[in-house]
Amino acid sequence: IIDIDIDKNGELAAVSTKNHKVTVFNLEHGTIISQIVLPVNADKIQLTDTARYILTSGDDLKISIWDVITKKILYSIELEQRAEFLSISEEFDMLFVQPFRKDASLYKLSDGAFISSIEVNNNTITHAEFTHEGKRLIFGTNTNSIELWQPFLSKKMKQWQLPKVSNSQFSSDSVLDIKEINKRYLVVSTDGFLYLL
Repeated sequence: IIDIDIDKNGELAAVSTKNHKVTVFNLEHGTIISQIVLPVNADKIQLTDTARYILTSGDDLKISIWDVITKKILYSIELEQRAEFLSISEEFDMLFVQPFRKDASLYKLSDGAFISSIEVNNNTITHAEFTHEGKRLIFGTNTNSIELWQPFLSKKMKQWQLPKVSNSQFSSDSVLDIKEINKRYLVVSTDGFLYLL
């Protein structure tokens, strides 16, 4: 397994494997819904909220949007670098792409049209995703901070700094994952702690 994603209702899971396949499963019944053979391995995948489409990114330096049912590509976006992070806001028709060491970009999810760049400190981003309401982006960083952004304005709205726990001068605490729960943020950090903001 290279990557896994679960739809927002917790009913379907998509799994990318080293044999150039993405398989979508019904979690309750354990049945395969769809299996898509890709031209390259997908190191990043994400299901849309409705689980009708899946985004893939791999060695071909493309973001491809696949129809889960027809198993066909709707469109692809060419990148100069590998995608480090992908996030979707289906309700607001947005796709966030953070290439390796480049400015992040917003695209229209429906057709891949470029919307705008987001000038974040891309060397520090360790996690990125849209919030549940789909209008804002939340970033975790390798400086153990959380940043909330308004993507259309390319503007930071809020920042939280987590306490430094690591005593080693050679390692730094950084954010591994962020989940939104009842309009608050649960943060998993490399320091081994969970934080609720």
